[in-house]
Amino acid sequence: MKSKILKAVPNNEEGSLHPDEDDAPLFTIGIIAKMIGVSVHTLRLYESSGLIVPHRTDSKRRIYSRNDVRRLSSIRYLIEERGLNLAGIKMLLSLIPCWDIKGCSDEDRSNCDAFSKMVEPCWVIANKSDKCLNDKCWECPVYTQFTSFQEIKGRLSCLDKEEDVSSDD
Repeated sequence: MKSKILKAVPNNEEGSLHPDEDDAPLFTIGIIAKMIGVSVHTLRLYESSGLIVPHRTDSKRRIYSRNDVRRLSSIRYLIEERGLNLAGIKMLLSLIPCWDIKGCSDEDRSNCDAFSKMVEPCWVIANKSDKCLNDKCWECPVYTQFTSFQEIKGRLSCLDKEEDVSSDD
């Protein structure tokens, strides 16, 4: 089944939706599977691989937001158009500097595998810093702010520029 790479999901930059609305759980797994053009099994595979963290109801049903739709569309693009596999996408997601975004101390960083190992996205790792232990990953700015790989690329290029400036000093 060929997936649909959605480009019509509104984003905040266009002012079409309030940020909280983009993160609000709206769609069931079956609806998302039809929207993206993949099977329900594929969505569960993405979740078990750590690529996506859907909201869960009290009865443990998966509910997806508009940001999840953007993330899934980006994942499908990387698979279908760029030839990446799940491991490659997972590695890209592990590059998000969560420790910088959340303002972790040196001690937090030393106790966190997201900083020291960088092999999985921070929302997947088991050994988290105290700063993240009780957080719901799907509410975390590290997860919600980076729904497309263009946003990740933009963040990494900003960090690279900051390092260039500091090395000139």
